[in-house]
Amino acid sequence: MGPEDLIALERMHAPRRPERDALARLTGRNLAAGASDAEIIAALIRAGREAVDRQVAATGYAAWAAGMDDEDRAYRTARRG
Repeated sequence: MGPEDLIALERMHAPRRPERDALARLTGRNLAAGASDAEIIAALIRAGREAVDRQVAATGYAAWAAGMDDEDRAYRTARRG
């Protein structure tokens, strides 16, 4: 970890920081007031992993949709109707 990472980690220890609130929103979990470095790092990794998963899903869906031809679109429309 570099100096910027250590500063960010230190900020995460303060319960009322915007960074910590953002992390709670991203993960859907609030860290305990006395969360350890390991707990904070695990939450950051979880948030990053979930963001990557969402990006992969969005990219994969876009590629799939772009590859559809008129017949595929007509079939999907008929199935929804």
